[in-house]
Amino acid sequence: KPDLLICDEPFSGLDMYIQEQLIRMLEERRRRDGFSVFFIGHDLSVLRWLSDVLGIIYAGLIVEEGPADKVSEEPWHPYTKALFLASDKVRVSGKSKEIPVVSEPPAASAKDRGCPYALNCKYSEARCYVETPGLYAYGERKIRCFLYAEDAEKIRDPRYRMGAQI
Repeated sequence: KPDLLICDEPFSGLDMYIQEQLIRMLEERRRRDGFSVFFIGHDLSVLRWLSDVLGIIYAGLIVEEGPADKVSEEPWHPYTKALFLASDKVRVSGKSKEIPVVSEPPAASAKDRGCPYALNCKYSEARCYVETPGLYAYGERKIRCFLYAEDAEKIRDPRYRMGAQI
């Protein structure tokens, strides 16, 4: 009876029938025993379905985190949007219908300077190549992107609602 169960790619390599059985078993046990599950995976449709909170990582940094339904339906970070558009399994709303670049993270020596996604991001500007953005919080959402930095640094009314900048 764990408090936390960590599942690293628990569904990869399984056929759909076995995958569905495992998902149902985990959900049933989680509800019955009241433990949390930390899923690590690449199948965005399964992770969205199973998760309350979704965190997207690029080059070892969380670039976006928030309620799974909100992150998948309205991604704020350019990399998150690229992932969901590339997966072609989840409806994505937003200002741009163009599919952004999804590529491998930079080499370790390069990722210490600036935003690791800057080379692939159509929104990158000069500071993205020399500064690493912080993780800016807006209600239940967190985002690591300079597109959201200016408003994050201001004092906001608690009712302020940030939306996607892409």
